[in-house]
This record gives sequence, C-alpha cells and structure tokens, in this order.
Amino acid sequence: MPITSRADVFKRIAKGLGHFMPMYTLAGAAVTGGAPSSGYFNVQPLGWTQGTTYPNTIQSFPLPAGLPDTRMFYQTSYATSINVIPYLAYLYRFGTLNLAALGNQFTHDAVTFPVRRTRFGVADQPVTLTPFIYVTTATATTAPTFYLRTDALGAGYVNQDGVSKVGDRLFTMPAVATAIQSGYLALLNTGDSGVHDIIQIDVEAAGTAGAATVYGIEFLSLIGGHVDWPMGHDGLHAGLELPDIRPAVPVSGSVDARLVGVYFSSQRTMIGPMWNVVNT
Repeated sequence: MPITSRADVFKRIAKGLGHFMPMYTLAGAAVTGGAPSSGYFNVQPLGWTQGTTYPNTIQSFPLPAGLPDTRMFYQTSYATSINVIPYLAYLYRFGTLNLAALGNQFTHDAVTFPVRRTRFGVADQPVTLTPFIYVTTATATTAPTFYLRTDALGAGYVNQDGVSKVGDRLFTMPAVATAIQSGYLALLNTGDSGVHDIIQIDVEAAGTAGAATVYGIEFLSLIGGHVDWPMGHDGLHAGLELPDIRPAVPVSGSVDARLVGVYFSSQRTMIGPMWNVVNT
C-alpha cells in the first residue's frame, strides 16, 4: 500500500518501520564564486562527516542495513546556514575533465547512462540530471573555457528527452585561480533542462592547470535551513510522492552514486536528523 499522507508515514513509524538517522556533513573549504560566464551559481556538495576528504572522497550519508527495497524518505531537519538552498541529492559521476589541455578532454567512466528508477509508480524511467562541474585541481592564470560537444562539432550530451545535442554555449571558468571544491552548473542549449548523459567536452581555451569531476545531480528533497534555530520540513514537500533514497540504477555497469547535501552558496555545514521509512 503506497504512502499518501503524513498519517501513513507516522503509522509506519509507530509499527517500528521508521529509522532515525543523524545527518551531519563535513564542512567545505572556501570556494571561488561563479561569474556571469559560468552561470553565477556556486554549487557545493557536502558529504557525511566521517570519511569525507574533499575534493576527491565524498562519503554518502549512511543508510540502515537490512531494509527492503521499498524504503522511502521522510524527514524533519534543520541546518546551520545563511542564505543557502540545501537539498538532499544524489551525485552520479559521469567522468573526469582535464582543463589544462585543448580538444576532447572528458573521460567517461565505464558505466552506461541514463540512470533509471520507478517514478510515480512507473518502473524503469530515465532520471534527468543537472550537470555539475566540480573542481578537483585548482585552475591558474588562464580561465579555461569549454563546450558540451566534441572538437569535431559532434554531440556532447544527451538531453532530458533522450536526444543527443551539440552544445552551443561556451562555458568560461571564473577569471581567477579557481579553488578546489568550487562547483558550477554546466551550460546547456536553450530549451534543455537537464541531461541523461555527458558524451564529450571540448576545451576551447586551456588553463595552465586545472581538472574537474563531472557529476549529474538528482535532487531528492528540499531541506529547510535556518540560523541558530531548527526548522521543520518533510519529504512530502518534495513532490507528489516521497522520494526514494536508493540510488537510481544505470543501464549497465556500476555508477559512482553518492547521497549528499547540496548547497548553492559558499561553504556550510548541514546538521539534522533524517527518517528512513519503509513503504510496505
């Protein structure tokens, strides 16, 4: 029987089907803010405090073992934050990007996208992801620029409709030495809202240094954030159903999926409890 109301959630908790889990992130470092040419946004993923070593090791929030495949997410949470928009989200790693050389510089991981999950009761639906460039080696001197395409003007990404696209928008990194852990949303063609896959990235101007990991973000639930006092929020505000906190499954291969907090701002620490509810 599906969960359709908060009453259903609390009935399951009363039956012992709810699991209280702490959620505490390791704070990030100072990052380089976005510029007009990079879409302004600065995106920062915050991983579980134990085991996360930025920028290359981001640990998922721990989930209880032994739960059935029908687990869903309900939360009450708070965060110590100022002017931020925190989300619970999955990061799915597409691959790595060399920003210090020209031409086709994206190396795709050995996994076949899109990732898929049951959505609104319909199985095996492709998940549209928000492409995210996460700096792992600081840039220096020259601001790297790139398109989501091949250097021969071939397709660079697959959009939300499953159509291969040649990226026509030039992304320019901020014109300063960009610190590690800085993150930016890749620019898509007008009319596109997300991607199913990244195919290739053409670096037009190379930096003297710089590298990044390319992720796709699946936003699961908005998490309320306030300063110095708690704010209640729950997963039913995320949409018409409770979000599933299992990772989506790729077509083939094994995808690097990380359950994290995501902020559109400078570095923060997210603190809060999390309910994991069994949908039976």
